Amino acid sequence: MRKHWAAVTFGGALLSCTTPGVGGGQAAQGRAAIECADSSHAPAAAVKWTLLAEQPLVEAPGLESRLYLAELAPGVEEPVRAISEQCVGYVVEGSLEATLGGAPVSVIRAGEGFVEDPSQPHKFRNPEPGRRLRLVVAGTFHAGEAFLQEPPGSTSAPPTVARGAADDDAVPASDHPITEVKRNLLAQRDVPGNPGMESRIYLAEFPPGAESKIHIHTAQTIGYVLEGGFESAFGDDAPTQTHAGQTFVDLPGRPHHFKNVDSARPLRIVFAGTFHKEDPLFRLALQ
Repeated sequence: MRKHWAAVTFGGALLSCTTPGVGGGQAAQGRAAIECADSSHAPAAAVKWTLLAEQPLVEAPGLESRLYLAELAPGVEEPVRAISEQCVGYVVEGSLEATLGGAPVSVIRAGEGFVEDPSQPHKFRNPEPGRRLRLVVAGTFHAGEAFLQEPPGSTSAPPTVARGAADDDAVPASDHPITEVKRNLLAQRDVPGNPGMESRIYLAEFPPGAESKIHIHTAQTIGYVLEGGFESAFGDDAPTQTHAGQTFVDLPGRPHHFKNVDSARPLRIVFAGTFHKEDPLFRLALQ
């Protein structure tokens, strides 16, 4: 896929929004769960990868954006694996002890982002004995391409694939008041072998009842609702709603309206994609 990146703009949005027929409860269509088990590390239920959303790229036939949720039980270590394509991630809950490629062990905490390079072995561990670990990972893949790879010489069992949906319970609420709209770039990295392209992951926060100006996304994005819920409408389409624990995909080129539907609770979303470096997150629509 990397040789095709020059033609791809995946990501690059103002914030959340549900593409008709994809986001919210409708995103359950096409979901798949990947449960990774290895007898030397943990039982099958202790490590779980779930494909929450996938959507073909409008501007690049044969490619698709995907978003995965990983869940590790307290104290569990995942077998060494590799990701097929460059991905960006975000720790939703708990702490992630990660060894990425040849880098030293690092601890990535809830609310922080990270980047994984393609095909480099990684190891994930939940270092907390009394708390689960949840993280989301997003990237662009060839249609049908495997997400995880087994490194050469690996003795771990290959991941099994099952159909299912992610639990939408207990996404931790923010521990600080949200009084203004914020969009924070958490991590970014150049895409290897594709000059002018970079992976990015953002966290967006909306106060209760806040809404965006009409805007146009410059590229496709994929994301996950951490807290609260939003209403979204593209062009003249009917509004749709998406809530905590659900996913969304945004497509470029159409005027878009977005609103936090809760008058008492803030909204937090995380979204990721691959951008042309010169592209902004969004452009305001002409009034």
